Amino acid sequence: MTVNGLAGMQYGISKAYSSYNKYLQQGSTGKKINSASDDAAGLAISSKMQAQISLSDQKATNALDSVSFSDVKEGALSGVAEGLRRMKTLASSASNSFYGADEKSAIQLEIDGLKSDISDIMDKTEFNGVKVFEDGAFENLGIKDFSVTGDSIDTDSLDSAINSVSLQRAKEGATTNSLRSSINYLNNSTYNLTSSMSRISDTDISSLSTRLAQQKVMFQYKTAMQNNGSKLSSALTYGMLNMLK
Repeated sequence: MTVNGLAGMQYGISKAYSSYNKYLQQGSTGKKINSASDDAAGLAISSKMQAQISLSDQKATNALDSVSFSDVKEGALSGVAEGLRRMKTLASSASNSFYGADEKSAIQLEIDGLKSDISDIMDKTEFNGVKVFEDGAFENLGIKDFSVTGDSIDTDSLDSAINSVSLQRAKEGATTNSLRSSINYLNNSTYNLTSSMSRISDTDISSLSTRLAQQKVMFQYKTAMQNNGSKLSSALTYGMLNMLK
């Protein structure tokens, strides 16, 4: 075999070994693009997609946190609404003409307890250390001074508070529904982007197995052909074969 022929054979062995090594890397990482040299354009596209996926995931996480915040607030408002309804029932009871001052005072004690409970809910309910209601939320209900001990009982303030809480609950429900729709959209977007990126960068294991087998056979064939023609590079070839086992 001529020197040029031997050099060409050695180049062929090196190329086959390099290809085999590349396919091994793709199999071990599950990615057919492991560096820019594998597919520069594909790497740029998949990197951009990964950034979009990360952004979409973060937006979905933020939306989920907002849903949780809204759920906590709606739960608190549910407790407030229950307390207000009980106050309305007690006020109606106190309007009974057979009730005197003592009975009304007893009813007022329960009403005051309910007002205290409502105040605690609106002043102390938190989500991850953040207050759910603004300062002065209880005072804004207009029931702080509500009493049934006077000569007449005006329940307009209770009705107004009940309506206000109902509107707030409806608002939280609408907010939650909107957030859940956004989350569904973001999750679908992430799924579609991930599928697209997978087609670009992920390894096709079935196809890879075939290419690995072909490259191994090619490497062994070229090595055998070189050994038949010359023993000059036998030491190098033996070392490479051992690495393929």
